[in-house]
Amino acid sequence: FFKRNSNCLGSGIMTSCLPSALQQALLLVLVATLGLLAQSSEYFVLAGAAGCDDTDTACLRDCPGARRVLWSYHLKRTGALTPTGRMALDGTPAWLEWAPQLPRCVFAALVDTGKIAAFELVTNGLLMRGEVPSGGINPVYAAVTADAATLLVANYHGPDDVNNSRGASVASFRIAENCELALAAIVNHSGKSVVRGRQDSAHVHSFVPARDHRLAYACDLGQDLIMSYRVGPTGALE
Repeated sequence: FFKRNSNCLGSGIMTSCLPSALQQALLLVLVATLGLLAQSSEYFVLAGAAGCDDTDTACLRDCPGARRVLWSYHLKRTGALTPTGRMALDGTPAWLEWAPQLPRCVFAALVDTGKIAAFELVTNGLLMRGEVPSGGINPVYAAVTADAATLLVANYHGPDDVNNSRGASVASFRIAENCELALAAIVNHSGKSVVRGRQDSAHVHSFVPARDHRLAYACDLGQDLIMSYRVGPTGALE
């Protein structure tokens, strides 16, 4: 959680306040909780807009513009959640990553454009620090290692019924002081399992670092496998 005193996020980052009618509750896919919970009575909350599943015909509010938005809210200890701003992005932020060991940085997996966006927390909100290719197709998960040096990314490679594994991968990125990312390694996944139309190719849906930051585990839905990787000091994957 990150304490905020103003009503809108300021210059360069989420400059417009949202009316309460635009809360978009159905679009919340992950909350990034930022800052010091014990020392604040009001917190800064972020949410990404993932859009609707292709088969969800009842989801009438979905549109391309609504998908590519990073929403901001104020959260009070009473539980009251008030929308305060939004930031238009170049892709759909289906996963947000914030970690207590790296409290100044926020990362967004832009699932439809194959990029990872980096942001730095500054006094008046979030500062965009750029985007980098995710190292595959459809990034759906990102996690910061325990030493706060490396961002791990899982590239799912959709849709579910695709019959080749091109773009299914895990990737690692070095994290700079200002939260910018630099590619360290990519490892492609290839294979399938028993469910036709669902497991005809690799689908990496998470890449989780171990507590000691030297190991990480990738769950591959398409192959029914959990793969372990050694994470090197510079982000190399073995």
